[in-house]
Amino acid sequence: MYLFLSLISSDKFRKIVVYSSILLTSYIVINLFFKQSTGTFNSLNVAILAILIIIWTILFFYEQLTKPADSNQLFIYSTPSFWIVTAYLIYFAGTFFLFIYSQNKNLEADSEFSMQYSFINSVFVLLKNILLSIAMFTKTDSKSPGKYRTQTY
Repeated sequence: MYLFLSLISSDKFRKIVVYSSILLTSYIVINLFFKQSTGTFNSLNVAILAILIIIWTILFFYEQLTKPADSNQLFIYSTPSFWIVTAYLIYFAGTFFLFIYSQNKNLEADSEFSMQYSFINSVFVLLKNILLSIAMFTKTDSKSPGKYRTQTY
């Protein structure tokens, strides 16, 4: 949540992020205390989180595409924030149906579904980590003011 609050500048979109985070947190807490725990992976909570993060990334991209182009920042993919948000969008979009499908499946270590689950999840974790490393190596303009401005000492 903090990532999207720091990247989104529109007050309307920031309120959406805050209110949806509060709703998600309250849902998870209510689910934790009042629902019988079976000791299995609760993929419904993760699926709801994935939907929220996908919505937040769409809000971020919408804001980036509708605001006037900064003279220092001509291309959206030249910022680290683009690569960070894209990494989480690809990860959660890729594993969304996997989490939903795993709700009633056997995730024991030697089962066939467990191996397929681990493989698909590992591929998207690898893609996410590659995109996050691209974000770390993306050079930002030190003359432009912003959140990713580098300081010289």
